[in-house]
Amino acid sequence: MRVVTLSPTHPIRTLVPGKGLLEETPLRHRFHVTHFEDEVRDKIKSSVCGIGHQISHFTERFHADSELARPGHRLMDVHGHRIKFYEASKDIKDNELVNRLNRLHFAAEMVPNSVIVGVDGAVPKGNHTQAVAAAIVRKGGQPYYEEAVPFGKATSTDVELRAIVIGLQKAVSYNPSLITLFTDSLSMARLSVDPSHHPGQFDSHLVCVNLSQWLADDPRREVAFVHTRSHLKWGIHHEAHTLAKRASFPFNPGIPPRVTFNFIRRKATEACKDEWQRLFSSADYRGHHFLRTV
Repeated sequence: MRVVTLSPTHPIRTLVPGKGLLEETPLRHRFHVTHFEDEVRDKIKSSVCGIGHQISHFTERFHADSELARPGHRLMDVHGHRIKFYEASKDIKDNELVNRLNRLHFAAEMVPNSVIVGVDGAVPKGNHTQAVAAAIVRKGGQPYYEEAVPFGKATSTDVELRAIVIGLQKAVSYNPSLITLFTDSLSMARLSVDPSHHPGQFDSHLVCVNLSQWLADDPRREVAFVHTRSHLKWGIHHEAHTLAKRASFPFNPGIPPRVTFNFIRRKATEACKDEWQRLFSSADYRGHHFLRTV
């Protein structure tokens, strides 16, 4: 899957067949499989062809050479002193964390022209409905915006990152002096301001674009990411959690769903584990060098 992170003019991209993202490649190698007859093409078995088949189901985009990802130009390089992270470490007890969350929430409300954001996501257990990302934005204690958005086939970390994107995009549109965002995944909050290559890079790039312009417009502006815990069911974060859980978006049979890198990788890992268990259940494959414990 790292093929899609390459520049469209990279030599490897000119060899790989496929649809969707790979159709953006302007050049094709003279040994590209589409240059062969159908009867020859059907006999070709290689990792290159396998990659092309997998990527045809893959919709996540990457920036191969984003200027925002270059050292010295990154969001944290330029505005890192105005982006704060409040982590809920394991040493902090639940009651202490609730008190801190309440203090930070109250302090944020006291700042003129500030907004408070709660984000969360939900991944259904079945295969009939899409993953959901939800965000709630409040200003002056009043609800200004709330939305749950379908996100196709994705993992919990994918929808958490997408929820952060949705919340921040709406928050900066109000031109506030302070943005305080509450999330139960501080790792995704940190990833949201990292434009380098990683699953979800396109979403991180959107965050960096929005925050870079917003922070550059006023040197007094700040953004704070506050870590909470889901089981506390605290405040605006729990409201976003409930919004995501209640939303239901079935797949549209006529429209291919969004599919993330993490989802495909997880499915491939699960398929490998299932196949290994199937093979290992055969005595011929297992041999006689393992001790059965059950």
